[in-house]
Amino acid sequence: PDDDIPDWPWPVRVHTLGQFRIEVNGREIEFGRKLPRKPMLLLKAIIASGGRAVPMKRLADAIWPDEDGDAAMSACTVALHRLRKLLVHADAIASVEGSVTLDSRFCWVDAWALSRRLEQGSLDVNELLGLYQGAFLHSETDAAWSAPYRDRLRTAALRRLAELAREQERHGDGLAALAIYRKRQSMDAAAEGLYLGEMRCLQSLGRPAEALAVFSHLQSVLDVEFGVGPSLETLRLAEEIRKTGARAVTTSDASQASHEQPPSS
Repeated sequence: PDDDIPDWPWPVRVHTLGQFRIEVNGREIEFGRKLPRKPMLLLKAIIASGGRAVPMKRLADAIWPDEDGDAAMSACTVALHRLRKLLVHADAIASVEGSVTLDSRFCWVDAWALSRRLEQGSLDVNELLGLYQGAFLHSETDAAWSAPYRDRLRTAALRRLAELAREQERHGDGLAALAIYRKRQSMDAAAEGLYLGEMRCLQSLGRPAEALAVFSHLQSVLDVEFGVGPSLETLRLAEEIRKTGARAVTTSDASQASHEQPPSS
């Protein structure tokens, strides 16, 4: 079937976004007291490396960096054998001429499905958030081999979310755009571009106080996470919103004062 049919009865399904879990024949694998860590790391590394014709040596170097070449390759071979047994369907993983492939005919991976749909530009908001349940392999953030794919996937997902929000802005539906921008909280708390979009929507909706509250929150997040401040574009928008809000208050006060003046004799 099409690789993007999630409801197809795939022999093996691997979830890597938000939490890592494996389903075999429709049932989640449950491990006893001793988690097979190395086979699981091997599967994660294969997925993070694209899953097709991944050199065994690269996998061995990534997971067993402290072992010499022969020992690392031997450990990788043993872990691969154990992984095949855990997945039940031995054909799900093919090894040919020193490389490993996770066969998409037998195995569905959420991150790969998301990547394909993002490339096609066919995801709506609900589909995007339905697949992107969290960062790719977030439990392996210290592993250098997982970072490149995690960053690429996150960037592409946030870009798609921003595109969907801007479409609503162009159609003049500020409330719909605002709702999409606020979905950032489930994807990335520090995505400045989405904060900027939220501020812009609130400004257009005549809610400057809320827009400035968003700006203040962004300042805190950027300072805590990265030790930096907002971009020049965000600072300019915040200043514009302050001035607009101040003018609105002044106009309102003047109007109220004119109504309160006693009639002249």
